Amino acid sequence: MCKPKNKGGLGIPALQAIRYAYDCPLIFRISNWESPLSTWYLSKYCSPWKPPPTTSSDMWKSICNIARHAKTNFVFKITDNSPISLKMGSLVSGSLYSRSTSPSLSD
Repeated sequence: MCKPKNKGGLGIPALQAIRYAYDCPLIFRISNWESPLSTWYLSKYCSPWKPPPTTSSDMWKSICNIARHAKTNFVFKITDNSPISLKMGSLVSGSLYSRSTSPSLSD
C-alpha cells in the first residue's frame, strides 16, 4: 500500500514518513523562533535533544525520537538573538552549531 504506484502500490506515504516530515521542521522552529508552542514545550520538557521523561506526551516522545535520529541533519546558526543559544547549546554536540555574531548598530 505504501509502495510507489510504479512498483504496484497505491502511492500512499508511510505514516512514519509523514511524522518525520512534520517533526523535523517543528524541531527546527522550536529551536530557532520564540512562539507560544516553543515556549510551552521548552518550559515543560526542556529540550528535544534529551531523552523524554516517561510522563511526556506521545507527541513530545515522537519529537525527541526524531531529533535523536535526525540529529546529524540539523545545523543551527547561533546568533545573539537565537533562543537556542542558552536553552540547548550545551546539550548536543558542538558540531551541530556554528557561532555567528550579529553586526552591531555601529558597524
